[in-house]
Amino acid sequence: TEAHVYRRLALANLPEPVLDALHEGAITLGIASCFTIANDEELALAVLGRVKGSSYYSEYQVKSMLQPEGMTSDDRRVRFVGLDAYREAGGAVKRDLFGKEEYIEDMGLMMRLFDAKLEAAAEALRAEGWKWVEVYAETYVSYNVTDPMIRLRKEGGELSGAEAEEYDSLAELAEDDAMDEAQAARFEELTQKQAERYTPEQIAESGGWVYVSHQGALQTSLGYVRKEDAATAAEAGVIAAPEGGFVEAAPAEKSAYSAKLVEDMKAVRLAAAQTALLSKPGLVLDLLAFALSPEAGAYHSIMDIRTGAPTIVPSQDEGLALDERLTQRATTRCIDHAEAFAAFRAKGQKHRNAALTEAVARTLNYACGGNDSAPLFSSLEAEAGASIRSIWTPTVANFFGRVSAAYLDDLVTEMLDRDETDTQLRVFRSLKKGAKAAELENLFSDPETQAHWKVTPAQKARLDAWLPDCA
Repeated sequence: TEAHVYRRLALANLPEPVLDALHEGAITLGIASCFTIANDEELALAVLGRVKGSSYYSEYQVKSMLQPEGMTSDDRRVRFVGLDAYREAGGAVKRDLFGKEEYIEDMGLMMRLFDAKLEAAAEALRAEGWKWVEVYAETYVSYNVTDPMIRLRKEGGELSGAEAEEYDSLAELAEDDAMDEAQAARFEELTQKQAERYTPEQIAESGGWVYVSHQGALQTSLGYVRKEDAATAAEAGVIAAPEGGFVEAAPAEKSAYSAKLVEDMKAVRLAAAQTALLSKPGLVLDLLAFALSPEAGAYHSIMDIRTGAPTIVPSQDEGLALDERLTQRATTRCIDHAEAFAAFRAKGQKHRNAALTEAVARTLNYACGGNDSAPLFSSLEAEAGASIRSIWTPTVANFFGRVSAAYLDDLVTEMLDRDETDTQLRVFRSLKKGAKAAELENLFSDPETQAHWKVTPAQKARLDAWLPDCA
């Protein structure tokens, strides 16, 4: 077919190293076809060096590396702007002859059109009287952004007595499907009049964001009063003023870690401390005696002395190797405690000490029930020789997939001492976040990946010892 001929001609025009790799069987025909969409030969050869001889990379991942910006016709920004509008503005499209994708060649033009259309939507809302409207780059407005603000509730419109009676009459006709066109229009008018909406006063004191969803649709999130506008909003009667007036709080620095990830890492840190205590019966017994003595004071929670136990299994337990002694739990009722106790004692003091050590270790609370910097917990970790990395290996599921792409870029730069001119780093930064996370998982645990990155012994030691600063 004509399409087949065009595809073969495209393959014939590939750089010689790509064709040589295909001839040698170092890459498949499918991977070779990915290189037909490359615009930068230097980048293409760098990607070839990465994928040659490897079965790890999919065609999608290779295309993502060859088209660093990765903007296709399915991108939400392209859907929002529209390919016709892009072409009318002079933009060109490159079609993948081996796939269905259409790649935007003038990324700058597409982004200018996207920004202009989104800003126009924001300006239209400002013209309606909203106090402030900002353009938001992500696909939804996160809780971290909205939490410091005061959310207003919409108010329902009110109908006059006569209008309410008219509405009820029309509603009965609607139920019987007996309205004519004029009555239907009036019913819709009254329905809209009493619908919940922001009042002019609320609009004048609040604002929000415009953004584009994953599907490329324009979205709004409105009705938020900023902290700095709270006093004037209270004067306008839009919100209630607290007793003592408003106190301006210092803006909190945004963390690189989600709250859930922080809690998971705390669970891993606690598991590491409990694991280390298993081999320190003397320390455990000293800790138990101290915790049960008046010297520890009242109302502390150094340990969780009960049949339950603190949580040491995070929500994402991939990469976590727990000692089975920490997860032992009684599963059946003991019918005769006297007989069971006699059998327990018959096993001797060594068995007793081991059982006591394991049981007490399982009760240790994170930070000994104090704050995260509690010195007792830290000193126990140090004396017991606790090591988080001895039981936990970072993976896509438990860590790398839960932080930003920028965080992953910085981590590679830090771990491997790479600068901005490094070709491997450039290729890595061109990947989608999911591919970056997968590469980091392999970098931390796969010898072949470490060899590909030419990891030195010092860098290997750094990878083996690395921990996020959120536990």
